[in-house]
Amino acid sequence: IGKYTHELFAQKIAVEYKKEDYRIKTSVDPIVKFESKIMMERINLDNIIEKGDEVIAVEEFHKHYLKNGVELVGIFDLVLLKQSTKGPYIQVFDLKTGHKVSKEVDLQCIIYTLLAHKNYPGLPIHFTVYSAKTGDNWGKFFSSREASELEDIIEEYCDEVKATVES
Repeated sequence: IGKYTHELFAQKIAVEYKKEDYRIKTSVDPIVKFESKIMMERINLDNIIEKGDEVIAVEEFHKHYLKNGVELVGIFDLVLLKQSTKGPYIQVFDLKTGHKVSKEVDLQCIIYTLLAHKNYPGLPIHFTVYSAKTGDNWGKFFSSREASELEDIIEEYCDEVKATVES
């Protein structure tokens, strides 16, 4: 259900906002189609993509290697260039179709913010999570400087996890 809902989400944005063709699987279980369509009906794109926003990417893959060799990977469901009174910033939007514990979302927030900083340097990053099941959203804003400092934090965390596993 999650994978197909993400495909429907990406298709809707690509067609409506980027005027691009976006093909999705046609042979999907009817129950999956039904559940996914219910989730999509709950998503109001007008509350996500505001007037003046530029849709930069949909389902965009990113990868970065830390100095310790750890590979960070993420797929941004939606990337927007937004404007505020303080200037432009990047919003990385992540659609959740299941139930995630906050620790997973917090770690994903840090990783995705760093990946966005590497791909859109010099701009503040706003990471936003939206639940297609409940309509809830959560977000955290990082200045460009704060986003750049995340690399050391993630690397230290990875070293701690590695040390714990080895012991």
